[in-house]
Amino acid sequence: MGSYKSLWILLVLWACAQHQVTGRDNWKFTGVLDVNESLQMGIHKERWYFIPIDEKSGAPQASLAQEAFLMDNGPDYFSEGMARILNNGRFGFIDEKGKVVIEAIYDFAAPFEGGLSVVCRGCAKRKNGEITQYEGGHWGIIDRNGKEVAPLRYDSIEYDMAKKKAFGERGGKKEDLPLP
Repeated sequence: MGSYKSLWILLVLWACAQHQVTGRDNWKFTGVLDVNESLQMGIHKERWYFIPIDEKSGAPQASLAQEAFLMDNGPDYFSEGMARILNNGRFGFIDEKGKVVIEAIYDFAAPFEGGLSVVCRGCAKRKNGEITQYEGGHWGIIDRNGKEVAPLRYDSIEYDMAKKKAFGERGGKKEDLPLP
């Protein structure tokens, strides 16, 4: 039984490696997989990309591909219908059709939870073993439309979106942040 399972996995991986899409500037995306009926994922130069599918023709729109943020050794997952993307090292969000819904203007963005995302500008990435942390800069909270519900002026933010509670720290003082 185990050998059939191993053979099946190898066949699936081989089939994925054979599926290619050509995109912007003749980029070749390999290992292309369907995410849903409107979106695929593919690899170009060891980076994952979300590739929208044209609703009318069903053809991949590789020229509109967006780089996926890598999380837990793979492309970012969708949270509340949105996934994080990278553009020139900055974070933004796409919807499940691959449409950019929040432009990539942040140096970090957490996944959406309870309709909100904690974001920062001016923060820097720091590796701590296998964990990557973002520190410094100005932190705030945005909603699903990209509107700031807590301005980007805090040194750090602690939050529990499920309980709709957040605290911003600025100059060593904690402030209760009212959330919608």
